[in-house]
Amino acid sequence: MLTLKTDGPPSDRSDPLTGAANRTHFVECIGRLIQSEAILLVAKLDIRRFHDINFSYGYDAGDRLLAEIADRLRSVSGTVIGRLGANEFGIAVPLAAESDAAGAVERIRNPLRHVFDVNGRDIKLAFALGYAVGTADSEPITLIRNAGVALHEAKSPHARGISVFSAETDEKMRTRMQLTEDLGSAVVDREFVLHFQPKVRLDTGAIIGVEGLVRWEHPVQGLLSPDRFIGIAEDTGHIVEIGHWALQEAARFAKRLNANRAHPVRVAVNVSPIEFQHHDMAELVSTVLKQAGVDPDWMTLELTESLFLESSANHLRTFRRLRDLGVDLAVDDFGTGYSSLRYLEAFPVSEIKIDQAFTRDLHANSRRQAIVRAVIGLGRDLGSMVTAEGVETTPERNALRDAGCWSAQGYLFSPPLDERALLRFVESNAS
Repeated sequence: MLTLKTDGPPSDRSDPLTGAANRTHFVECIGRLIQSEAILLVAKLDIRRFHDINFSYGYDAGDRLLAEIADRLRSVSGTVIGRLGANEFGIAVPLAAESDAAGAVERIRNPLRHVFDVNGRDIKLAFALGYAVGTADSEPITLIRNAGVALHEAKSPHARGISVFSAETDEKMRTRMQLTEDLGSAVVDREFVLHFQPKVRLDTGAIIGVEGLVRWEHPVQGLLSPDRFIGIAEDTGHIVEIGHWALQEAARFAKRLNANRAHPVRVAVNVSPIEFQHHDMAELVSTVLKQAGVDPDWMTLELTESLFLESSANHLRTFRRLRDLGVDLAVDDFGTGYSSLRYLEAFPVSEIKIDQAFTRDLHANSRRQAIVRAVIGLGRDLGSMVTAEGVETTPERNALRDAGCWSAQGYLFSPPLDERALLRFVESNAS
């Protein structure tokens, strides 16, 4: 077995801070290992929220942390370590068989599970790790690239911080890259449309609101749902332009929907936290509603829990100004984020939307029923309306109604509809 050490190579081959191989030397190491070993695991390791460490404790503390992480990785027998980015490491481990990959990954992760001393404080870090397994005919650059694809997947919510490269993850990455390229022109060409899902009263079945949901009319892939592109839009900053457009469209539709209506139907639109970073949202909403000639009482902004939890005093003032305008503020997908009750007390929340994870099969799950009843009671005591999302069956609806939930939306009542279909649905429901 070829042994390569990276603790102390010449300066042009090593990272001066950590002593790990620099990118160029790491690629060379992988090439030499591939020639001498039958099977090689190559991993990329990323420190989650590392910028918070630098911001909170200083860059010197961050540098010391990187050096200690490199030392801990070097302690894993048989590994070759490289520093590939500001807070990204590469690790190469020879394997006797492909089936040994999972065990090798655990050996890499084990020394990182212990707390780190950061300026006298014990800090437990979170890492994301993606890896690929290569053989003698593998190209070093390809292996590193594949590990990078897996690392990107490891950072997604469902992966729990670890992922192995596969053809499926590779295809997802290529598709994402293509959508990222296409999104810029989509914003310029206005390739988006709003679909609307009705919200109904559970006691009478009357339509009391609709939620506007952005769809991308992609010229090649057809109609794309938000989960395909909103994350990309947030990463690229295009969410600011898309969000502004969606607000304008929702306001325009609210005016059309409520023309000559005795009891107005509220129109809700989702707002990204990033939009609050780029706009004075109270001023923007006020301007959009005035231009559309829309009563603010017809509009609801749906916000994620993270926006409330990360909010500054300035955000709080913005929320209050929005409520003073008459616009409702809804907490979307309640229960899937941090779910701190503190923000429900501090911020002027007018609606709590229970995530569909809690409404699914509610009638058959007593623990979910207890949680839902508690949220409904909390909303009632705070003077906030509670809406259940993702209702798909009659037993789910009945369980929510029996628990005292006032409104709901989901495929049991209607899927998201385009503007024309939604208007027909509302008229038929009124009759």
